[in-house]
Amino acid sequence: MIKVWRSSLLGEKGIHSFFTMRLGGVSSPPYESLNLGMTTGDTPGKVQENRRIVEKEEGIKLSALAWQVHGDTVLALKQGTPIPKEPDLPKADAIVSDISGLSLAIFFADCVPVYLWDIRKRAGGLIHAGWRSTLREVVCRAIESMEENFNSKPADLIAAIGPSIGPCCFEVKSDVWEPFQSKFGKKVLAQKEERIYVDLWEANFQILLKKGVDAQRIDRANLCTSCSADLFFSHRRDKGKTGRMAGVLQLPDKNY
Repeated sequence: MIKVWRSSLLGEKGIHSFFTMRLGGVSSPPYESLNLGMTTGDTPGKVQENRRIVEKEEGIKLSALAWQVHGDTVLALKQGTPIPKEPDLPKADAIVSDISGLSLAIFFADCVPVYLWDIRKRAGGLIHAGWRSTLREVVCRAIESMEENFNSKPADLIAAIGPSIGPCCFEVKSDVWEPFQSKFGKKVLAQKEERIYVDLWEANFQILLKKGVDAQRIDRANLCTSCSADLFFSHRRDKGKTGRMAGVLQLPDKNY
């Protein structure tokens, strides 16, 4: 049986969303066991079986819709548009859609998953916010795309910030912390002895607030992927030789 994190705020609205942990799959070390990433070096057949396990337990279709490149490009999938299929995928670090029943899926190993749901327009978004994409405010770009494509309003959005590398573990040098301090202020920095750490959760929380999302409608997992080797893959902790978790947001069908 797999284990997942779920946003309580999204769940209260009847939205099926989750973030997988590394447990319950068939992959061998260093990808043990529920590795869902096809580009990790793991045996493709084992990754496919892991995806089938998630699909069966969660009742969704799990497949990538875009390649993540640590930028701020948003893929907008509207009713009537074709759905990208592996391996011919566009490059984007955010996906927004209003297609009933579609499962938005992005794969992670430390970057921040941000979920969006418009309670009025019935449109959703899923975002891959690594430090580069956070500096580029990819969450802001995703909300702007929802405004443009679905007439969404930030006041109608519910957001969730899922598990990722936390401020306890994301140690950086001046080339990273200085632009974060310049953009977000000292609140996103922590210092331990001579080491400086960046809080990507707080930075993305600030972006959501700045864009107009109500603070009471933002859920935060506060779970660090780097701290918990028994639960999560971590690109930084495992020096790149690791698996991927999946963030998934399923848009409800038209009868919702």
